[in-house]
Amino acid sequence: MSLLSIFRGDPVEDRIADIKKAGTAFADSSALLIEKVITRIESITPTREFFGDRVAEAAAVRRLTLESLNRQLAAARMREKAPTLTIHEASGATTVLPLNPNSLPTLKLGTIQERLGIAVTEAFLMERGFKATHERGARLYHESQFYAICSAVASHAHTVAARHHLRSGS
Repeated sequence: MSLLSIFRGDPVEDRIADIKKAGTAFADSSALLIEKVITRIESITPTREFFGDRVAEAAAVRRLTLESLNRQLAAARMREKAPTLTIHEASGATTVLPLNPNSLPTLKLGTIQERLGIAVTEAFLMERGFKATHERGARLYHESQFYAICSAVASHAHTVAARHHLRSGS
């Protein structure tokens, strides 16, 4: 079901569900696409005509969806500004290379965790395209990848939060 269905006279429940879906459907999209979705959601004014006696619920869902989309927009802008090269392989895998792959990796996984203030595993980063260099038990990344790593962590956190919100209904 698309966001356009909001304006086609679908039942109120479908309209509210469409707004909720917009909060998570674009987590890994470009900033431009997310901006377009934000504009579309902002154009929806919860009225009795479209939402009946559930106007307050629709307004709350709209507000939460816009908050989620704005967080996703910030993460998308960070991804797009990151000084890395992203390679999308035919297998579907993604690899995020440092800007200067000939430089030696010096950024330790532990340092990344300290900077972020949370635990991040090598497997988590690998799933997002960041391959570590192993040197004497240390997991090393390039300093130029840090910005993209932060963006990947933020994007993941926003997606998880939005999914939780949709499941819990709060």
